[in-house]
Amino acid sequence: MKQKPPQRRVLLAELERRSVFRVSAVYGSAAFVLLEAIRLWAPDVGLPRLAVELAAVIAVLGYPVALYLAWRFEVSGEGVDRTDDASSGEIRERTGKHRVRRWAPGLLGVIGLLLLTGAVLRILFA
Repeated sequence: MKQKPPQRRVLLAELERRSVFRVSAVYGSAAFVLLEAIRLWAPDVGLPRLAVELAAVIAVLGYPVALYLAWRFEVSGEGVDRTDDASSGEIRERTGKHRVRRWAPGLLGVIGLLLLTGAVLRILFA
């Protein structure tokens, strides 16, 4: 009889399956680039400091919304559908991956979060 994988590993496999890590990486990276561009060009265009700070706040507030939408919905060639529950075999297959293959998506998601955090901190405290 196979042992059941630890609950944290099941959660991480589910986050990977639902593309939450991918959305975190893409959102964080895109927000970083956008916020840095706004920060650099705002003085030249004549945007007030409040507009730059507002962009940072909107980026921070949008992050959990993007993660929630990634968890609940999946985009396919047929449109946007609710994400179905995973079968136990699918979760077992994902949790059985080699350690490096399991951690890579999570690390990319964390890097996206760090990029977003860094950009917001530079705007709010610079």
